[in-house]
Amino acid sequence: MAGSSGDTRGTLGPVWETFRAIACVVVPASEELDADGWAGFERIVQSALAARPEGIRRRIVLFVRALDAMARLRLGSGLASAEPLAARRFLEGIERSRVSLVRRGFWGVRTLALMGYYGRPEAASEIGYAAHPDGWSARGLSAGAWPTRSGQGTAEPNVMVAGDEGETSTDA
Repeated sequence: MAGSSGDTRGTLGPVWETFRAIACVVVPASEELDADGWAGFERIVQSALAARPEGIRRRIVLFVRALDAMARLRLGSGLASAEPLAARRFLEGIERSRVSLVRRGFWGVRTLALMGYYGRPEAASEIGYAAHPDGWSARGLSAGAWPTRSGQGTAEPNVMVAGDEGETSTDA
């Protein structure tokens, strides 16, 4: 999980290697990313963080530092140099912590890792995701009609179709 860190990495610069190690536990397939894959991953994460208030960004960096410090105490090394199985078990324990603030913090870091990996266009094709930024029109379909379960007629948006017999219930 080598790579450079420094001022050019934006918000996560000081903790990039630790965050990357966490990402490899959260999304094991990320270990296979090449330099271009990691660059795309990082752009997505940094873009998401740039849209957040400075206080949130500082707390994320502080939380990643705290995770690394806890790992050093528990595992004898930081997350970037920990054995993969030990890192996974450690982070699973963090995810199930009795302290809700710790669970929520991990949920946020985990979400960033998932976003970074699965937000890449290459990941979408790897998992067979075929959505298009232009929506249904890119597939030659109208966005106006909402087909029922049987494909007949239309249901309004925000209406859940329960069956083909016409029974519906609203989401609201």
